[in-house]
Amino acid sequence: MKRFFTILLIAIIFLCSVSQGFAYKKQTVSRGKVEIQREIQKLIPQVRLNNVQIYKLKYEMKKEYKKAKYKIQNLLKQKEKLTADQIRDIKKSIEFLKENNGEITKVGEQYNVSVISLKKASSLKDMETAKNNINKIISMQKTRIEQLKKIYEELRNIKNI
Repeated sequence: MKRFFTILLIAIIFLCSVSQGFAYKKQTVSRGKVEIQREIQKLIPQVRLNNVQIYKLKYEMKKEYKKAKYKIQNLLKQKEKLTADQIRDIKKSIEFLKENNGEITKVGEQYNVSVISLKKASSLKDMETAKNNINKIISMQKTRIEQLKKIYEELRNIKNI
């Protein structure tokens, strides 16, 4: 009988220590998730600021596009007054705008894929993947901002032809 109680007591002590080990591991894992969630929360304002900057640039670009389009239309009406340099500059600007428009479209498609992946990772509570997707999104936003700035400057240059 004493052996039975001794074995039972040892089994209870063993099970308690094992369950505490599992609880410790679970607590460590949840701490890691919480830390990643905090990092994600720190990145979200950057994403929002980048979006605001992108929308502002797009708004300004629309205004510059109208001005550049009007300028090119006026220049084309006066074909005989155009110099070879002006024609070359117009063609060069139009080609530049076409190329960069294609690049922006590619970045936009990649951006949309990353946003979808972020939503999926968030719904699955996969914080590491979510954090990686947010970093990709920020990187793509910065690329997009730089491309939009280049296009904006080119549109401004067309006004000066």
